[in-house]
Amino acid sequence: MKKLGLLVTVLALGACSASELSREDAVKELQSFVHEIKPHQGTPVRGVDTQIRTEADILPDIETAFPIVLEGQGDVVAEIFVSSEKSGSGTDGFFVTLAEQFNREGFVADGQEVSVSIRSIASGSGLDYITSGVHVPAGYSPSTVLWGQLMEAENVAFANVAIRTAGDIRGLVMRQSIYDQLVLEYGEVTIATLVEAVKNDSVLLGYTNPYTSSVGLDLLVQLMTYFDPENPVSETAVARLNEFQTHIPASFFTTLQLRDAARNGSIDVMSMSYQNFSTTPEFNGFKFVPMGGRQDSPMYVFGDGAEAETVRLFTEFVLREENQSLATDYGFNQQNSFVGELNVDNRLLSSIQRTWRENRDGSRPTIAVFIADVSGSMAGAPLDSLQNALLNSVPYINDSTYVGLVSYNSDVTIELPVARMDAAQRSYFIGTVQNLEAQGATATFDATLVAIQMIEEQLALTPNARPLIFLLSDGETNEGHSLARITPIVHALGVPVVTIGFNDQFPELASLSQINEGAVINANTDDLMYQMRTLFKAGM
Repeated sequence: MKKLGLLVTVLALGACSASELSREDAVKELQSFVHEIKPHQGTPVRGVDTQIRTEADILPDIETAFPIVLEGQGDVVAEIFVSSEKSGSGTDGFFVTLAEQFNREGFVADGQEVSVSIRSIASGSGLDYITSGVHVPAGYSPSTVLWGQLMEAENVAFANVAIRTAGDIRGLVMRQSIYDQLVLEYGEVTIATLVEAVKNDSVLLGYTNPYTSSVGLDLLVQLMTYFDPENPVSETAVARLNEFQTHIPASFFTTLQLRDAARNGSIDVMSMSYQNFSTTPEFNGFKFVPMGGRQDSPMYVFGDGAEAETVRLFTEFVLREENQSLATDYGFNQQNSFVGELNVDNRLLSSIQRTWRENRDGSRPTIAVFIADVSGSMAGAPLDSLQNALLNSVPYINDSTYVGLVSYNSDVTIELPVARMDAAQRSYFIGTVQNLEAQGATATFDATLVAIQMIEEQLALTPNARPLIFLLSDGETNEGHSLARITPIVHALGVPVVTIGFNDQFPELASLSQINEGAVINANTDDLMYQMRTLFKAGM
């Protein structure tokens, strides 16, 4: 079965519309283009990053990155962090709908009119703000109690108001034909047969980042406890994880992006909640197999003042019989008989996350070339942000990863040739990034071709590696080759491109990522470090 390239977040999936090239012809064209471009050879310099970046330094302004979706009014307003399946619109807006009703009814506590504000934020991102102390809300409703366990592991003081506000479970989603194929081959679909099918390349499995996503964390815990029930982070468990991850095409960033990939046939099986599955019309003809733990949207409260009491009142309101009927209408409370299979110690849960981060690529190394836009428009805050984001990413790059660095303006410079990210390469990477300067025009696609050529040369030495390009830019291409001209080459050679655009996002960057199912991150200079850290936890 054909394997996909590394995916971190998916913009859109589809066939390349440009004329097809064979790999042999693409290599010839690439070499010809790079010869014409004549990239400069930079002089790498060693450096030391002496800046200590705490979680508080990395987290973006919460009002910009995760804005309030419903603002409360009154004497007391309690802010609640709510996971995305309850804080969006339509069937994903359960808490928003009830919060509007709650606020209209004029609840009173200790003679004061109270209301709630809903902030839509991924469960893991909410945990980052809470455990760092950067922004602690009055209430927190993630998708699963696993995030509460992680708070306990970090010694966060909180009270558990409700174990369940909206019943849900995790499972596997696949086309009926895939399900039938697995049953025919393995007899049934269980965690054991899933692992076997993945190892045999019978199916391609996609799952979300377990540092941000509840379904991703749930699946990871189930896998690790299956690999070694006595000690999920033992050498045996880690070895089995490494073998398993070698056959995984991607860990996606969000459930929505994973959903797009499954609908377009880029993966066979994905981890998803039943509520998400049941409320997505495009999944007609797909099969849901319950597996893992429950995801019942607990409610946690911080402190003991008026805001905490408001969260308690709102939780009681959510649990009213008529409001639970609304939850059912929104796709929750559908699998009440499923008990769930997860039982893991709080501190062991943190160790499982770290184990995944250190072994997420399996036995295959990654070849990653970073492309830095140093054109004139990047001068000042954009370049500072780019440099800080790259420097902050260094601790998350595994020693087994091969890394190179290209910069570009009107010309292209190979700042750092590809090499394994050992201590020397880390020092050169840091020093070279620190010395980048901005001037000139923008030859984005020339730089992309040079980066692909660097990857091709390393692939000749490490053919089992995962290729990947990270392109950081804020500008529209105005020099060199066009996107249309390089698209057949990029597509034929199959190198995914993660584009990180900040301040302005130009359509060509998105189109470049789309060629080989890469990724797009829209970030401003304030939240780029956090976006990059999250990306690297999921993909390097």
